[in-house]
Amino acid sequence: MRYQRAADIEADPKRLKRDTDLGRAVRSAAVPAAVAGASRSHQEEEHGQDARATAGETPALRRRWALAGLVALIAASGLVWFLTHRVTPPQPSAELTQKRLTFNPSENPVLSSAISPDGKYLAYSDAAGIHVKLFSTGDERVIPLPAGVPSGASWFLDSWFPDGTQLLADTAGAGAHHSMWTVSILGQSPRELREGASGYEVSPDGRRIVFSPGVVPEEFREIWVMGIDGDNPQKVLALREHEWLSNVHWSPDGQRLAYLKGQHTETTPSAAGIAGRSSIETCDLKGANLTVVVPYSDLWLSDFCWLPDGRIVYSRRESLDSNDDNLWQISINGHAGAPAGNPKRVTQWAGSSLGNPEALGMTHGALYASADGKRLTFLKTTHQWQLYSGELAAGGERMNPPRRLTNDESNNVATAWTPDSKAVLFHSDRNGIGGIFKQGINQDTAEPVVTGPRRVTLPRLSSDGAWILYTEFPKHLAAPPHSA
Repeated sequence: MRYQRAADIEADPKRLKRDTDLGRAVRSAAVPAAVAGASRSHQEEEHGQDARATAGETPALRRRWALAGLVALIAASGLVWFLTHRVTPPQPSAELTQKRLTFNPSENPVLSSAISPDGKYLAYSDAAGIHVKLFSTGDERVIPLPAGVPSGASWFLDSWFPDGTQLLADTAGAGAHHSMWTVSILGQSPRELREGASGYEVSPDGRRIVFSPGVVPEEFREIWVMGIDGDNPQKVLALREHEWLSNVHWSPDGQRLAYLKGQHTETTPSAAGIAGRSSIETCDLKGANLTVVVPYSDLWLSDFCWLPDGRIVYSRRESLDSNDDNLWQISINGHAGAPAGNPKRVTQWAGSSLGNPEALGMTHGALYASADGKRLTFLKTTHQWQLYSGELAAGGERMNPPRRLTNDESNNVATAWTPDSKAVLFHSDRNGIGGIFKQGINQDTAEPVVTGPRRVTLPRLSSDGAWILYTEFPKHLAAPPHSA
């Protein structure tokens, strides 16, 4: 009853070998004291036998295969939440719990992440490479860039293979060719699959990969499917010139694809998708029978995943006046790929964005679920913009140490100098909604210029310095902005 496909039977011994081999590799590696000290979590103490099985005690591991799901708390980019109730038939959702596991400094952010299908491991990438972390102990190993790839390039995770022993990943940046790779977590060398392409996800049966040709966001307008060895590539769907796509995922039965589609407009021409119009749509493997799951919205949709029980979970910006993202869910008719109900918000979080600004414009998402659909990993980003001023020296060839102008908990972005160069104009959300302020470079406080009730931003000065030009957003968020 456990095995739905022959591939599932094949995957179990592969996972056993992974757990045994990786456990030995982690134990023989030099683990930093900070990691080792933090590895004995409450969950590990409560489930010590389970943790020992993961490290290589195969009888305990075999017993654990019979369990319905892993009980350990997990997270990605350091967060996790539990999905313990199915939506079909509709039932009340349990309270979602999140826990931070990664603690990267802002200078070295987590770029991408994904939970393993069996829920035992977190794979995430940063400047050091791909980290594979065992949840039960906190131990991890690092997989560096392949030989021949420039050291300044980065790994971007696409997805795990269903057997849990390999990763689909891309290399990009710093003069490197944008390439797709198969990465073993058991020590074998990474294997390049295709140059000039970006991967999305391996199919549920482990036999196909969905990807897009291209190396820059403006080129991500086609969806292709190929074999796991890079063979038999076939085009599925092509978007129009003013559209772009990212974050393509397989349906649980492997018969449809869902994708995030963005639309260029006169006011939002960037392919990065910030504050742009975007939607979530599906198609079959011939690029036909298209359906709209989440219609176009001016609120940023940054990521999504398709859970085994038929739900699509996605992140959405709360409003144009906010930097807060929350998770929403909608049930899907798997065969038709169409919505089977209304969207529902499942988190009430504030003070953070879901996704990574370092990876904007890339194809890589970060919302991934374990195979039982009970655990979801994602990236959570916090940021704050502040103003600094610095005096140029040596004829403009260097700058003296800058001095911070704003010193509050709001976001402040300078866009203009006054004609006498003694003050700056900037927009800020310090009053709860975007406003325009002026502050002298030798002053500690700012003077409000234009504030509420509508959001105003991007102040500019006229050539004679007598007028301020700025953008004002109407209360109706779907309408285009007006200049005043």
